[in-house]
Amino acid sequence: AGNSIFSNFRFYGDVGAGIEYDIFKYQDSYEKQVIFAYHVGGRYNDYYDTTIFGKKEELVGWHKFIVGAATNKEWGRFSTTLTYRNYLHDFNLNSLSIRLNLNVRLFKGFTWRVNGGFSINRNQINISGEGATPEEVLLQQQQLQSGYNYWGSSGIGYNFGSIYNTVVNPRFEF
Repeated sequence: AGNSIFSNFRFYGDVGAGIEYDIFKYQDSYEKQVIFAYHVGGRYNDYYDTTIFGKKEELVGWHKFIVGAATNKEWGRFSTTLTYRNYLHDFNLNSLSIRLNLNVRLFKGFTWRVNGGFSINRNQINISGEGATPEEVLLQQQQLQSGYNYWGSSGIGYNFGSIYNTVVNPRFEF
């Protein structure tokens, strides 16, 4: 649940369920995973402005398929996911995305993180039908319709606590 003036959401809330299959045994899942997952659910959207589809609020069903892989080694962790998602009322409203994550262990507790992703979007039901002023575009105050997006980030992190705190249940992390 949340809101975003940039994305035209006064309020949005998702609820869903999923099933996941890992080709490796559960006891090996901390070290390596290759998963196939299916999630299905519903989403309520309340918009600030009427959308390009003429909606001020709506309830939509969705589902997504995920293929993901991860490995934990002495040097750090690498993971990647490929996700296909679409709305159930119109299968033409879909997206396909890939995400890459690399965490390199610098020394005890400290890691360097590099993440990135790319999406092909055909599911932007939230775009305001009122358009955006040049100022809103330049200041990135309103999302524009786009066929794709990409992003990247980098940072450092510090983990403390038990060495087993991430081993509790690694499922549904993708």
